[in-house]
Amino acid sequence: MVRTKRDCCRSSGSKTQGKTIFVDDIISHHESVADLAPEVYRLHYVIHPKLRKLLGKVEAASDQAESWFELEKLHSEPCF
Repeated sequence: MVRTKRDCCRSSGSKTQGKTIFVDDIISHHESVADLAPEVYRLHYVIHPKLRKLLGKVEAASDQAESWFELEKLHSEPCF
């Protein structure tokens, strides 16, 4: 059986007492997870600054990081 990222997010969210965090660089993946599992915290991160600038704000993401430091900071703080 082929499973999508959104299926995995929905499944893992239902199997844990804690929150699920989804980190990805693909906008359509964030849209898919937001649609099927809106309770999942979605963090958009693109390492390349020029590409990140071209993509702009990702509406389906709960948050966006612009550096590894910021990604780590967002992950370690209560974000939901």
